[in-house]
Amino acid sequence: MQKIIQRNVTCLLRLGWAIRAAVNFSMMCMARITNLILNDMMINRHLFAKKQINSTWNWITALCSSDFSAKELYSQRGKSNLARALTTSVQYVPRKFNRKYDMQSVKPIQTAGKRSLSTDCRSGNRVWSSSLLIATSEGSQLWISRNEAEKLFQGISSKLEKSSDKVKNKISKEQFIQTILDYEIYKKNCGLNYHSLPRVYHFLSNPHFLLYSYSLIINRKVSYGIDGVPVSNVTMPGIINLAEDVRNHSYTPKPSRKLQIPKPNGEMRPLGIASSRDKILQQAIYLLLEPFFEPKFESSSHGFRQGKSTHTCLQEMSLKWKNVTWLIEFDIQKMFDKINHLILQRILKTYVKEKSVIDLINKMTKVGYINLQNLSDSKLEAKQGTPQGSIISPLFANIYLNMFDKWIDKELIPMFSQAHSGSLNPKYQKSQKWSGNNWEKIMHCIKKETPKVNAKVIRQSIQKIRTLQAAREGIPYLKYEEAYSRLYYVRYADDFVLGYMGPKKDTLKIIQLISFYLKSVLELEVNVEKTNTKHHKDGIIFLGYLVLGNYARNVMSNTDIQRRSSNALTFKIPLQKLLKRFKERGFIQVAKKGNNVKYVARRLDKWLFLSSDTEIIRRYKAVMTGLKNYYCGSNYQSTLYELFVLLKRSAALTLASKYKFQSAKKSFDKWGKDLTFKSTTKEGKESVLSLKVPLSLGKGRFNTKMYSLEKVLDINPQGNAPPKTLNVIVSANELDCVIPSCSNKAAHWHHIKHRRKIISEKARVKSNLDLIARQIPVCKLHHLEIHRGKYNGPSLTCLPGYDVGNIKTYKKV
Repeated sequence: MQKIIQRNVTCLLRLGWAIRAAVNFSMMCMARITNLILNDMMINRHLFAKKQINSTWNWITALCSSDFSAKELYSQRGKSNLARALTTSVQYVPRKFNRKYDMQSVKPIQTAGKRSLSTDCRSGNRVWSSSLLIATSEGSQLWISRNEAEKLFQGISSKLEKSSDKVKNKISKEQFIQTILDYEIYKKNCGLNYHSLPRVYHFLSNPHFLLYSYSLIINRKVSYGIDGVPVSNVTMPGIINLAEDVRNHSYTPKPSRKLQIPKPNGEMRPLGIASSRDKILQQAIYLLLEPFFEPKFESSSHGFRQGKSTHTCLQEMSLKWKNVTWLIEFDIQKMFDKINHLILQRILKTYVKEKSVIDLINKMTKVGYINLQNLSDSKLEAKQGTPQGSIISPLFANIYLNMFDKWIDKELIPMFSQAHSGSLNPKYQKSQKWSGNNWEKIMHCIKKETPKVNAKVIRQSIQKIRTLQAAREGIPYLKYEEAYSRLYYVRYADDFVLGYMGPKKDTLKIIQLISFYLKSVLELEVNVEKTNTKHHKDGIIFLGYLVLGNYARNVMSNTDIQRRSSNALTFKIPLQKLLKRFKERGFIQVAKKGNNVKYVARRLDKWLFLSSDTEIIRRYKAVMTGLKNYYCGSNYQSTLYELFVLLKRSAALTLASKYKFQSAKKSFDKWGKDLTFKSTTKEGKESVLSLKVPLSLGKGRFNTKMYSLEKVLDINPQGNAPPKTLNVIVSANELDCVIPSCSNKAAHWHHIKHRRKIISEKARVKSNLDLIARQIPVCKLHHLEIHRGKYNGPSLTCLPGYDVGNIKTYKKV
């Protein structure tokens, strides 16, 4: 390798170019050659050749002593066709290809302008030059993938050892690892947002890739299908036969087993459980389609996507939906059962050009189901729908509704969103004027009493108070315009919600347009009972939260609770709905005494026969922790306290029934108020398990990975906080200490009546009293003596002080 590079550098130096250009071009040549050699090593599984590559780069850096940036490397692209070919995928060349991830910062290049075809050194296919991945970034990622592949293979190696020699000849560890590395490269290429899906049928007919799919679902606790074979019992010969059937185009899926699951509203939800053989192939198709379609989905879709959840959906509503007047909730009637196969096939054909993949998907969607409990309710061939419960159905649903999401974002939202002209509210402008009100007199009085303070500083400080006063009175900054409107949209699976700021008559048009589009284009029907429009004060139930537009609410600011107007939505916890659901699950029951109806705890019979007491407590704790984590986005998390107390009592009643106690009180007497149990682990360590009520975080933050967005949450009041001292008008540092015989400058404003001693039932009145309380300027030393109780001078009430409520009065008693 060193000889090849040395010859290239020697030839280039003999061409007579400028020294700088020659060194630049030689670096590009060496980078490309090393790129090709490293790729060849990856294909031949020689990733351990760290010493050879490092020694090569040591020789290169010794030859070329200067550093080159990406811009300088690309400046040579116009020299010749050879230079353009050599720099198609080079952005930055590190000093060493170290196995220890020192090349993770290198990113693939997105070339702009005219692109040329190049040859991918891994597969020999002709691809666009911008799709070639830089070898350095792949080297670290593929090394990580190789280690993960080895761990996966260890989990299934026991089955391979028990197999015959014929199976061992067809499945090997090295080929399994190489298949996963090829799949990782495929995923990176899909990230470049291809217009059509690359050829992937060779993956589906590869027994090693099917074995990789099998290793991902082997530990899932799922029910078995119509064949009665659990996923863990699938043999190696069965996976090899499945790959051969796919390769010969003779694969035929079996009908799914139909189950009926009760829904919270009393209806039944049908689930289709595929056979173990079909689950493996469904997982393989999901692995190939998901990386390709994921970048094409709209940001408003949050269901069944990586990095998305119910909390990301609710957080988007909290961050982006401002001043929403109407909340429009939709529900598609039996969406999974009504998906049209022809429309789904037409959508897939625009992206998937391989006929073999389309035919395989058609077989999987058209297969029917068998109901073992009622054979008359069985269909061996489905003309529409994809069964809920299958691995591939959620992805098909997102692909099917992605066209609807694009129509909402590109056509419907611009149709009902009109920008504001930006005109100010005349009432707000009037509140900010100086002439014709008392604020001008107040400013002159402050100037008279504090002649050393700059007049501009006084004017700006008073202006802050006036702006805060206008916000308290609810005077909007912008002028109200009837034409001004905004429309927002989010979707989670088949449930989607729109927020509209505008007249109510427009919401009827929105419902009609959406219903017509779903019916005419996607052949889906809207559930009329669950589709309605509600005012923001009434709110709607969405994803388990009560979503309200409570734009005037109590907000915590430092130590004060104040009433502030907000433009963000509020997320509350529907306690009555939760109590009803836990009643159906058997945790609580209804007790009637006359006309009074209340929920009380009861024992949970199905957990009476668990192996140990700690297992009972562990399950109750998991339920309580799950509730706390899911409703962490609510600003009123203390609502769950009533339910937590009932669950703790239910656990005590369950233990009391197990040990034949007469009441829950005896359980609490024996194990404490938190039902604490001590146990010993396998390592001999003592562990303590107790059923404590989870603490409320009180911050109202959704549990998502987008921590940077949480700082934008509208929890604190808008604008400046109400002043608690006179520093907003005049700083105490500009005045002298009012204590007699003290020559120091003042450092603090001291309230004559301490803020903690102000008694008021209303928080707003208390905050006003904080502001108008009489204050005196004192130095730091005397301020500490006053608060420590060591001050022995004249009475503070007799000293000269300032009164914000009557600022022109300088009281000297």
